[in-house]
Amino acid sequence: MPVRIVTGDTDVGLIFSVYLAEVNEISEVRLSKEHTEARWFVPSEATRLLGSRYPKEFIEKLARIDETAQIS
Repeated sequence: MPVRIVTGDTDVGLIFSVYLAEVNEISEVRLSKEHTEARWFVPSEATRLLGSRYPKEFIEKLARIDETAQIS
């Protein structure tokens, strides 16, 4: 979901990738050196946690994913 963010006189484009999946068992996550941590969240919790850090447009789209998610 592309989002444009205004920075001073210009703006930059960001691409956020959100994956929605159902897992039966959470295994150990192995991280490469460029990452420091990994966590699993249900969509509503991700929306709440990311709401203060990311553009409103992204959070609104993430909330819509949560509303329409129908994982069985």
